[in-house]
Amino acid sequence: MIKAIEVIKMRKDIKHLIDKYFFSKSLLAESLEVCPKVLTDLIDKEVMPQDDKFMSLLTKLDMIKLEIQRAEDYQAGETK
Repeated sequence: MIKAIEVIKMRKDIKHLIDKYFFSKSLLAESLEVCPKVLTDLIDKEVMPQDDKFMSLLTKLDMIKLEIQRAEDYQAGETK
């Protein structure tokens, strides 16, 4: 994995999640368990996150995207 390329994808994912699902950096930051400044620095200032923060964000973003996909695929009244 090339960190610089993954950060480009991460920025796009974060912008999409804010626009479509969370409606603010604060709400998404809370879900990612980071302060809103981390997202502001990542998106607006294009700061490269530190390795430990990067891996944590990447993992949590993947979990959020998976949960959103499950929610969108959910059919009310359907049992599995």
